[in-house]
Amino acid sequence: GMPLVSNPMPAQILGEIGDVEERWTYMVITHFSFQVSGTTERPRLSVFRSNKHLYAQVIDDTKSCTLASASTMHKALSKELEYSAGP
Repeated sequence: GMPLVSNPMPAQILGEIGDVEERWTYMVITHFSFQVSGTTERPRLSVFRSNKHLYAQVIDDTKSCTLASASTMHKALSKELEYSAGP
C-alpha cells in the first residue's frame, strides 16, 4: 500500500527503507547533515532582529566564545547607522 509517512523522499528510497523508525532516522540524518560552525580563521556571524532592535555577534565555535558584538540598543551605534526603532 501507500507509505504512511508523507515526505519529499523519492519513492525508490522509501521502498528500500522498511519500517517507520528507519524512515524517520533517514529523514533526520539527511535533513540535519549540514551544521554551520565558526572557526578562529573564519568566525560565524549571527544576526538577530527583534521588532525594535538589531543584534549582531561574531562567534568562534571552536573556543565557544563571542569575539565581538553590537546592538542598536547602544546609542552611539544607533546614531551612526541612523537606525530608529519606530516609523
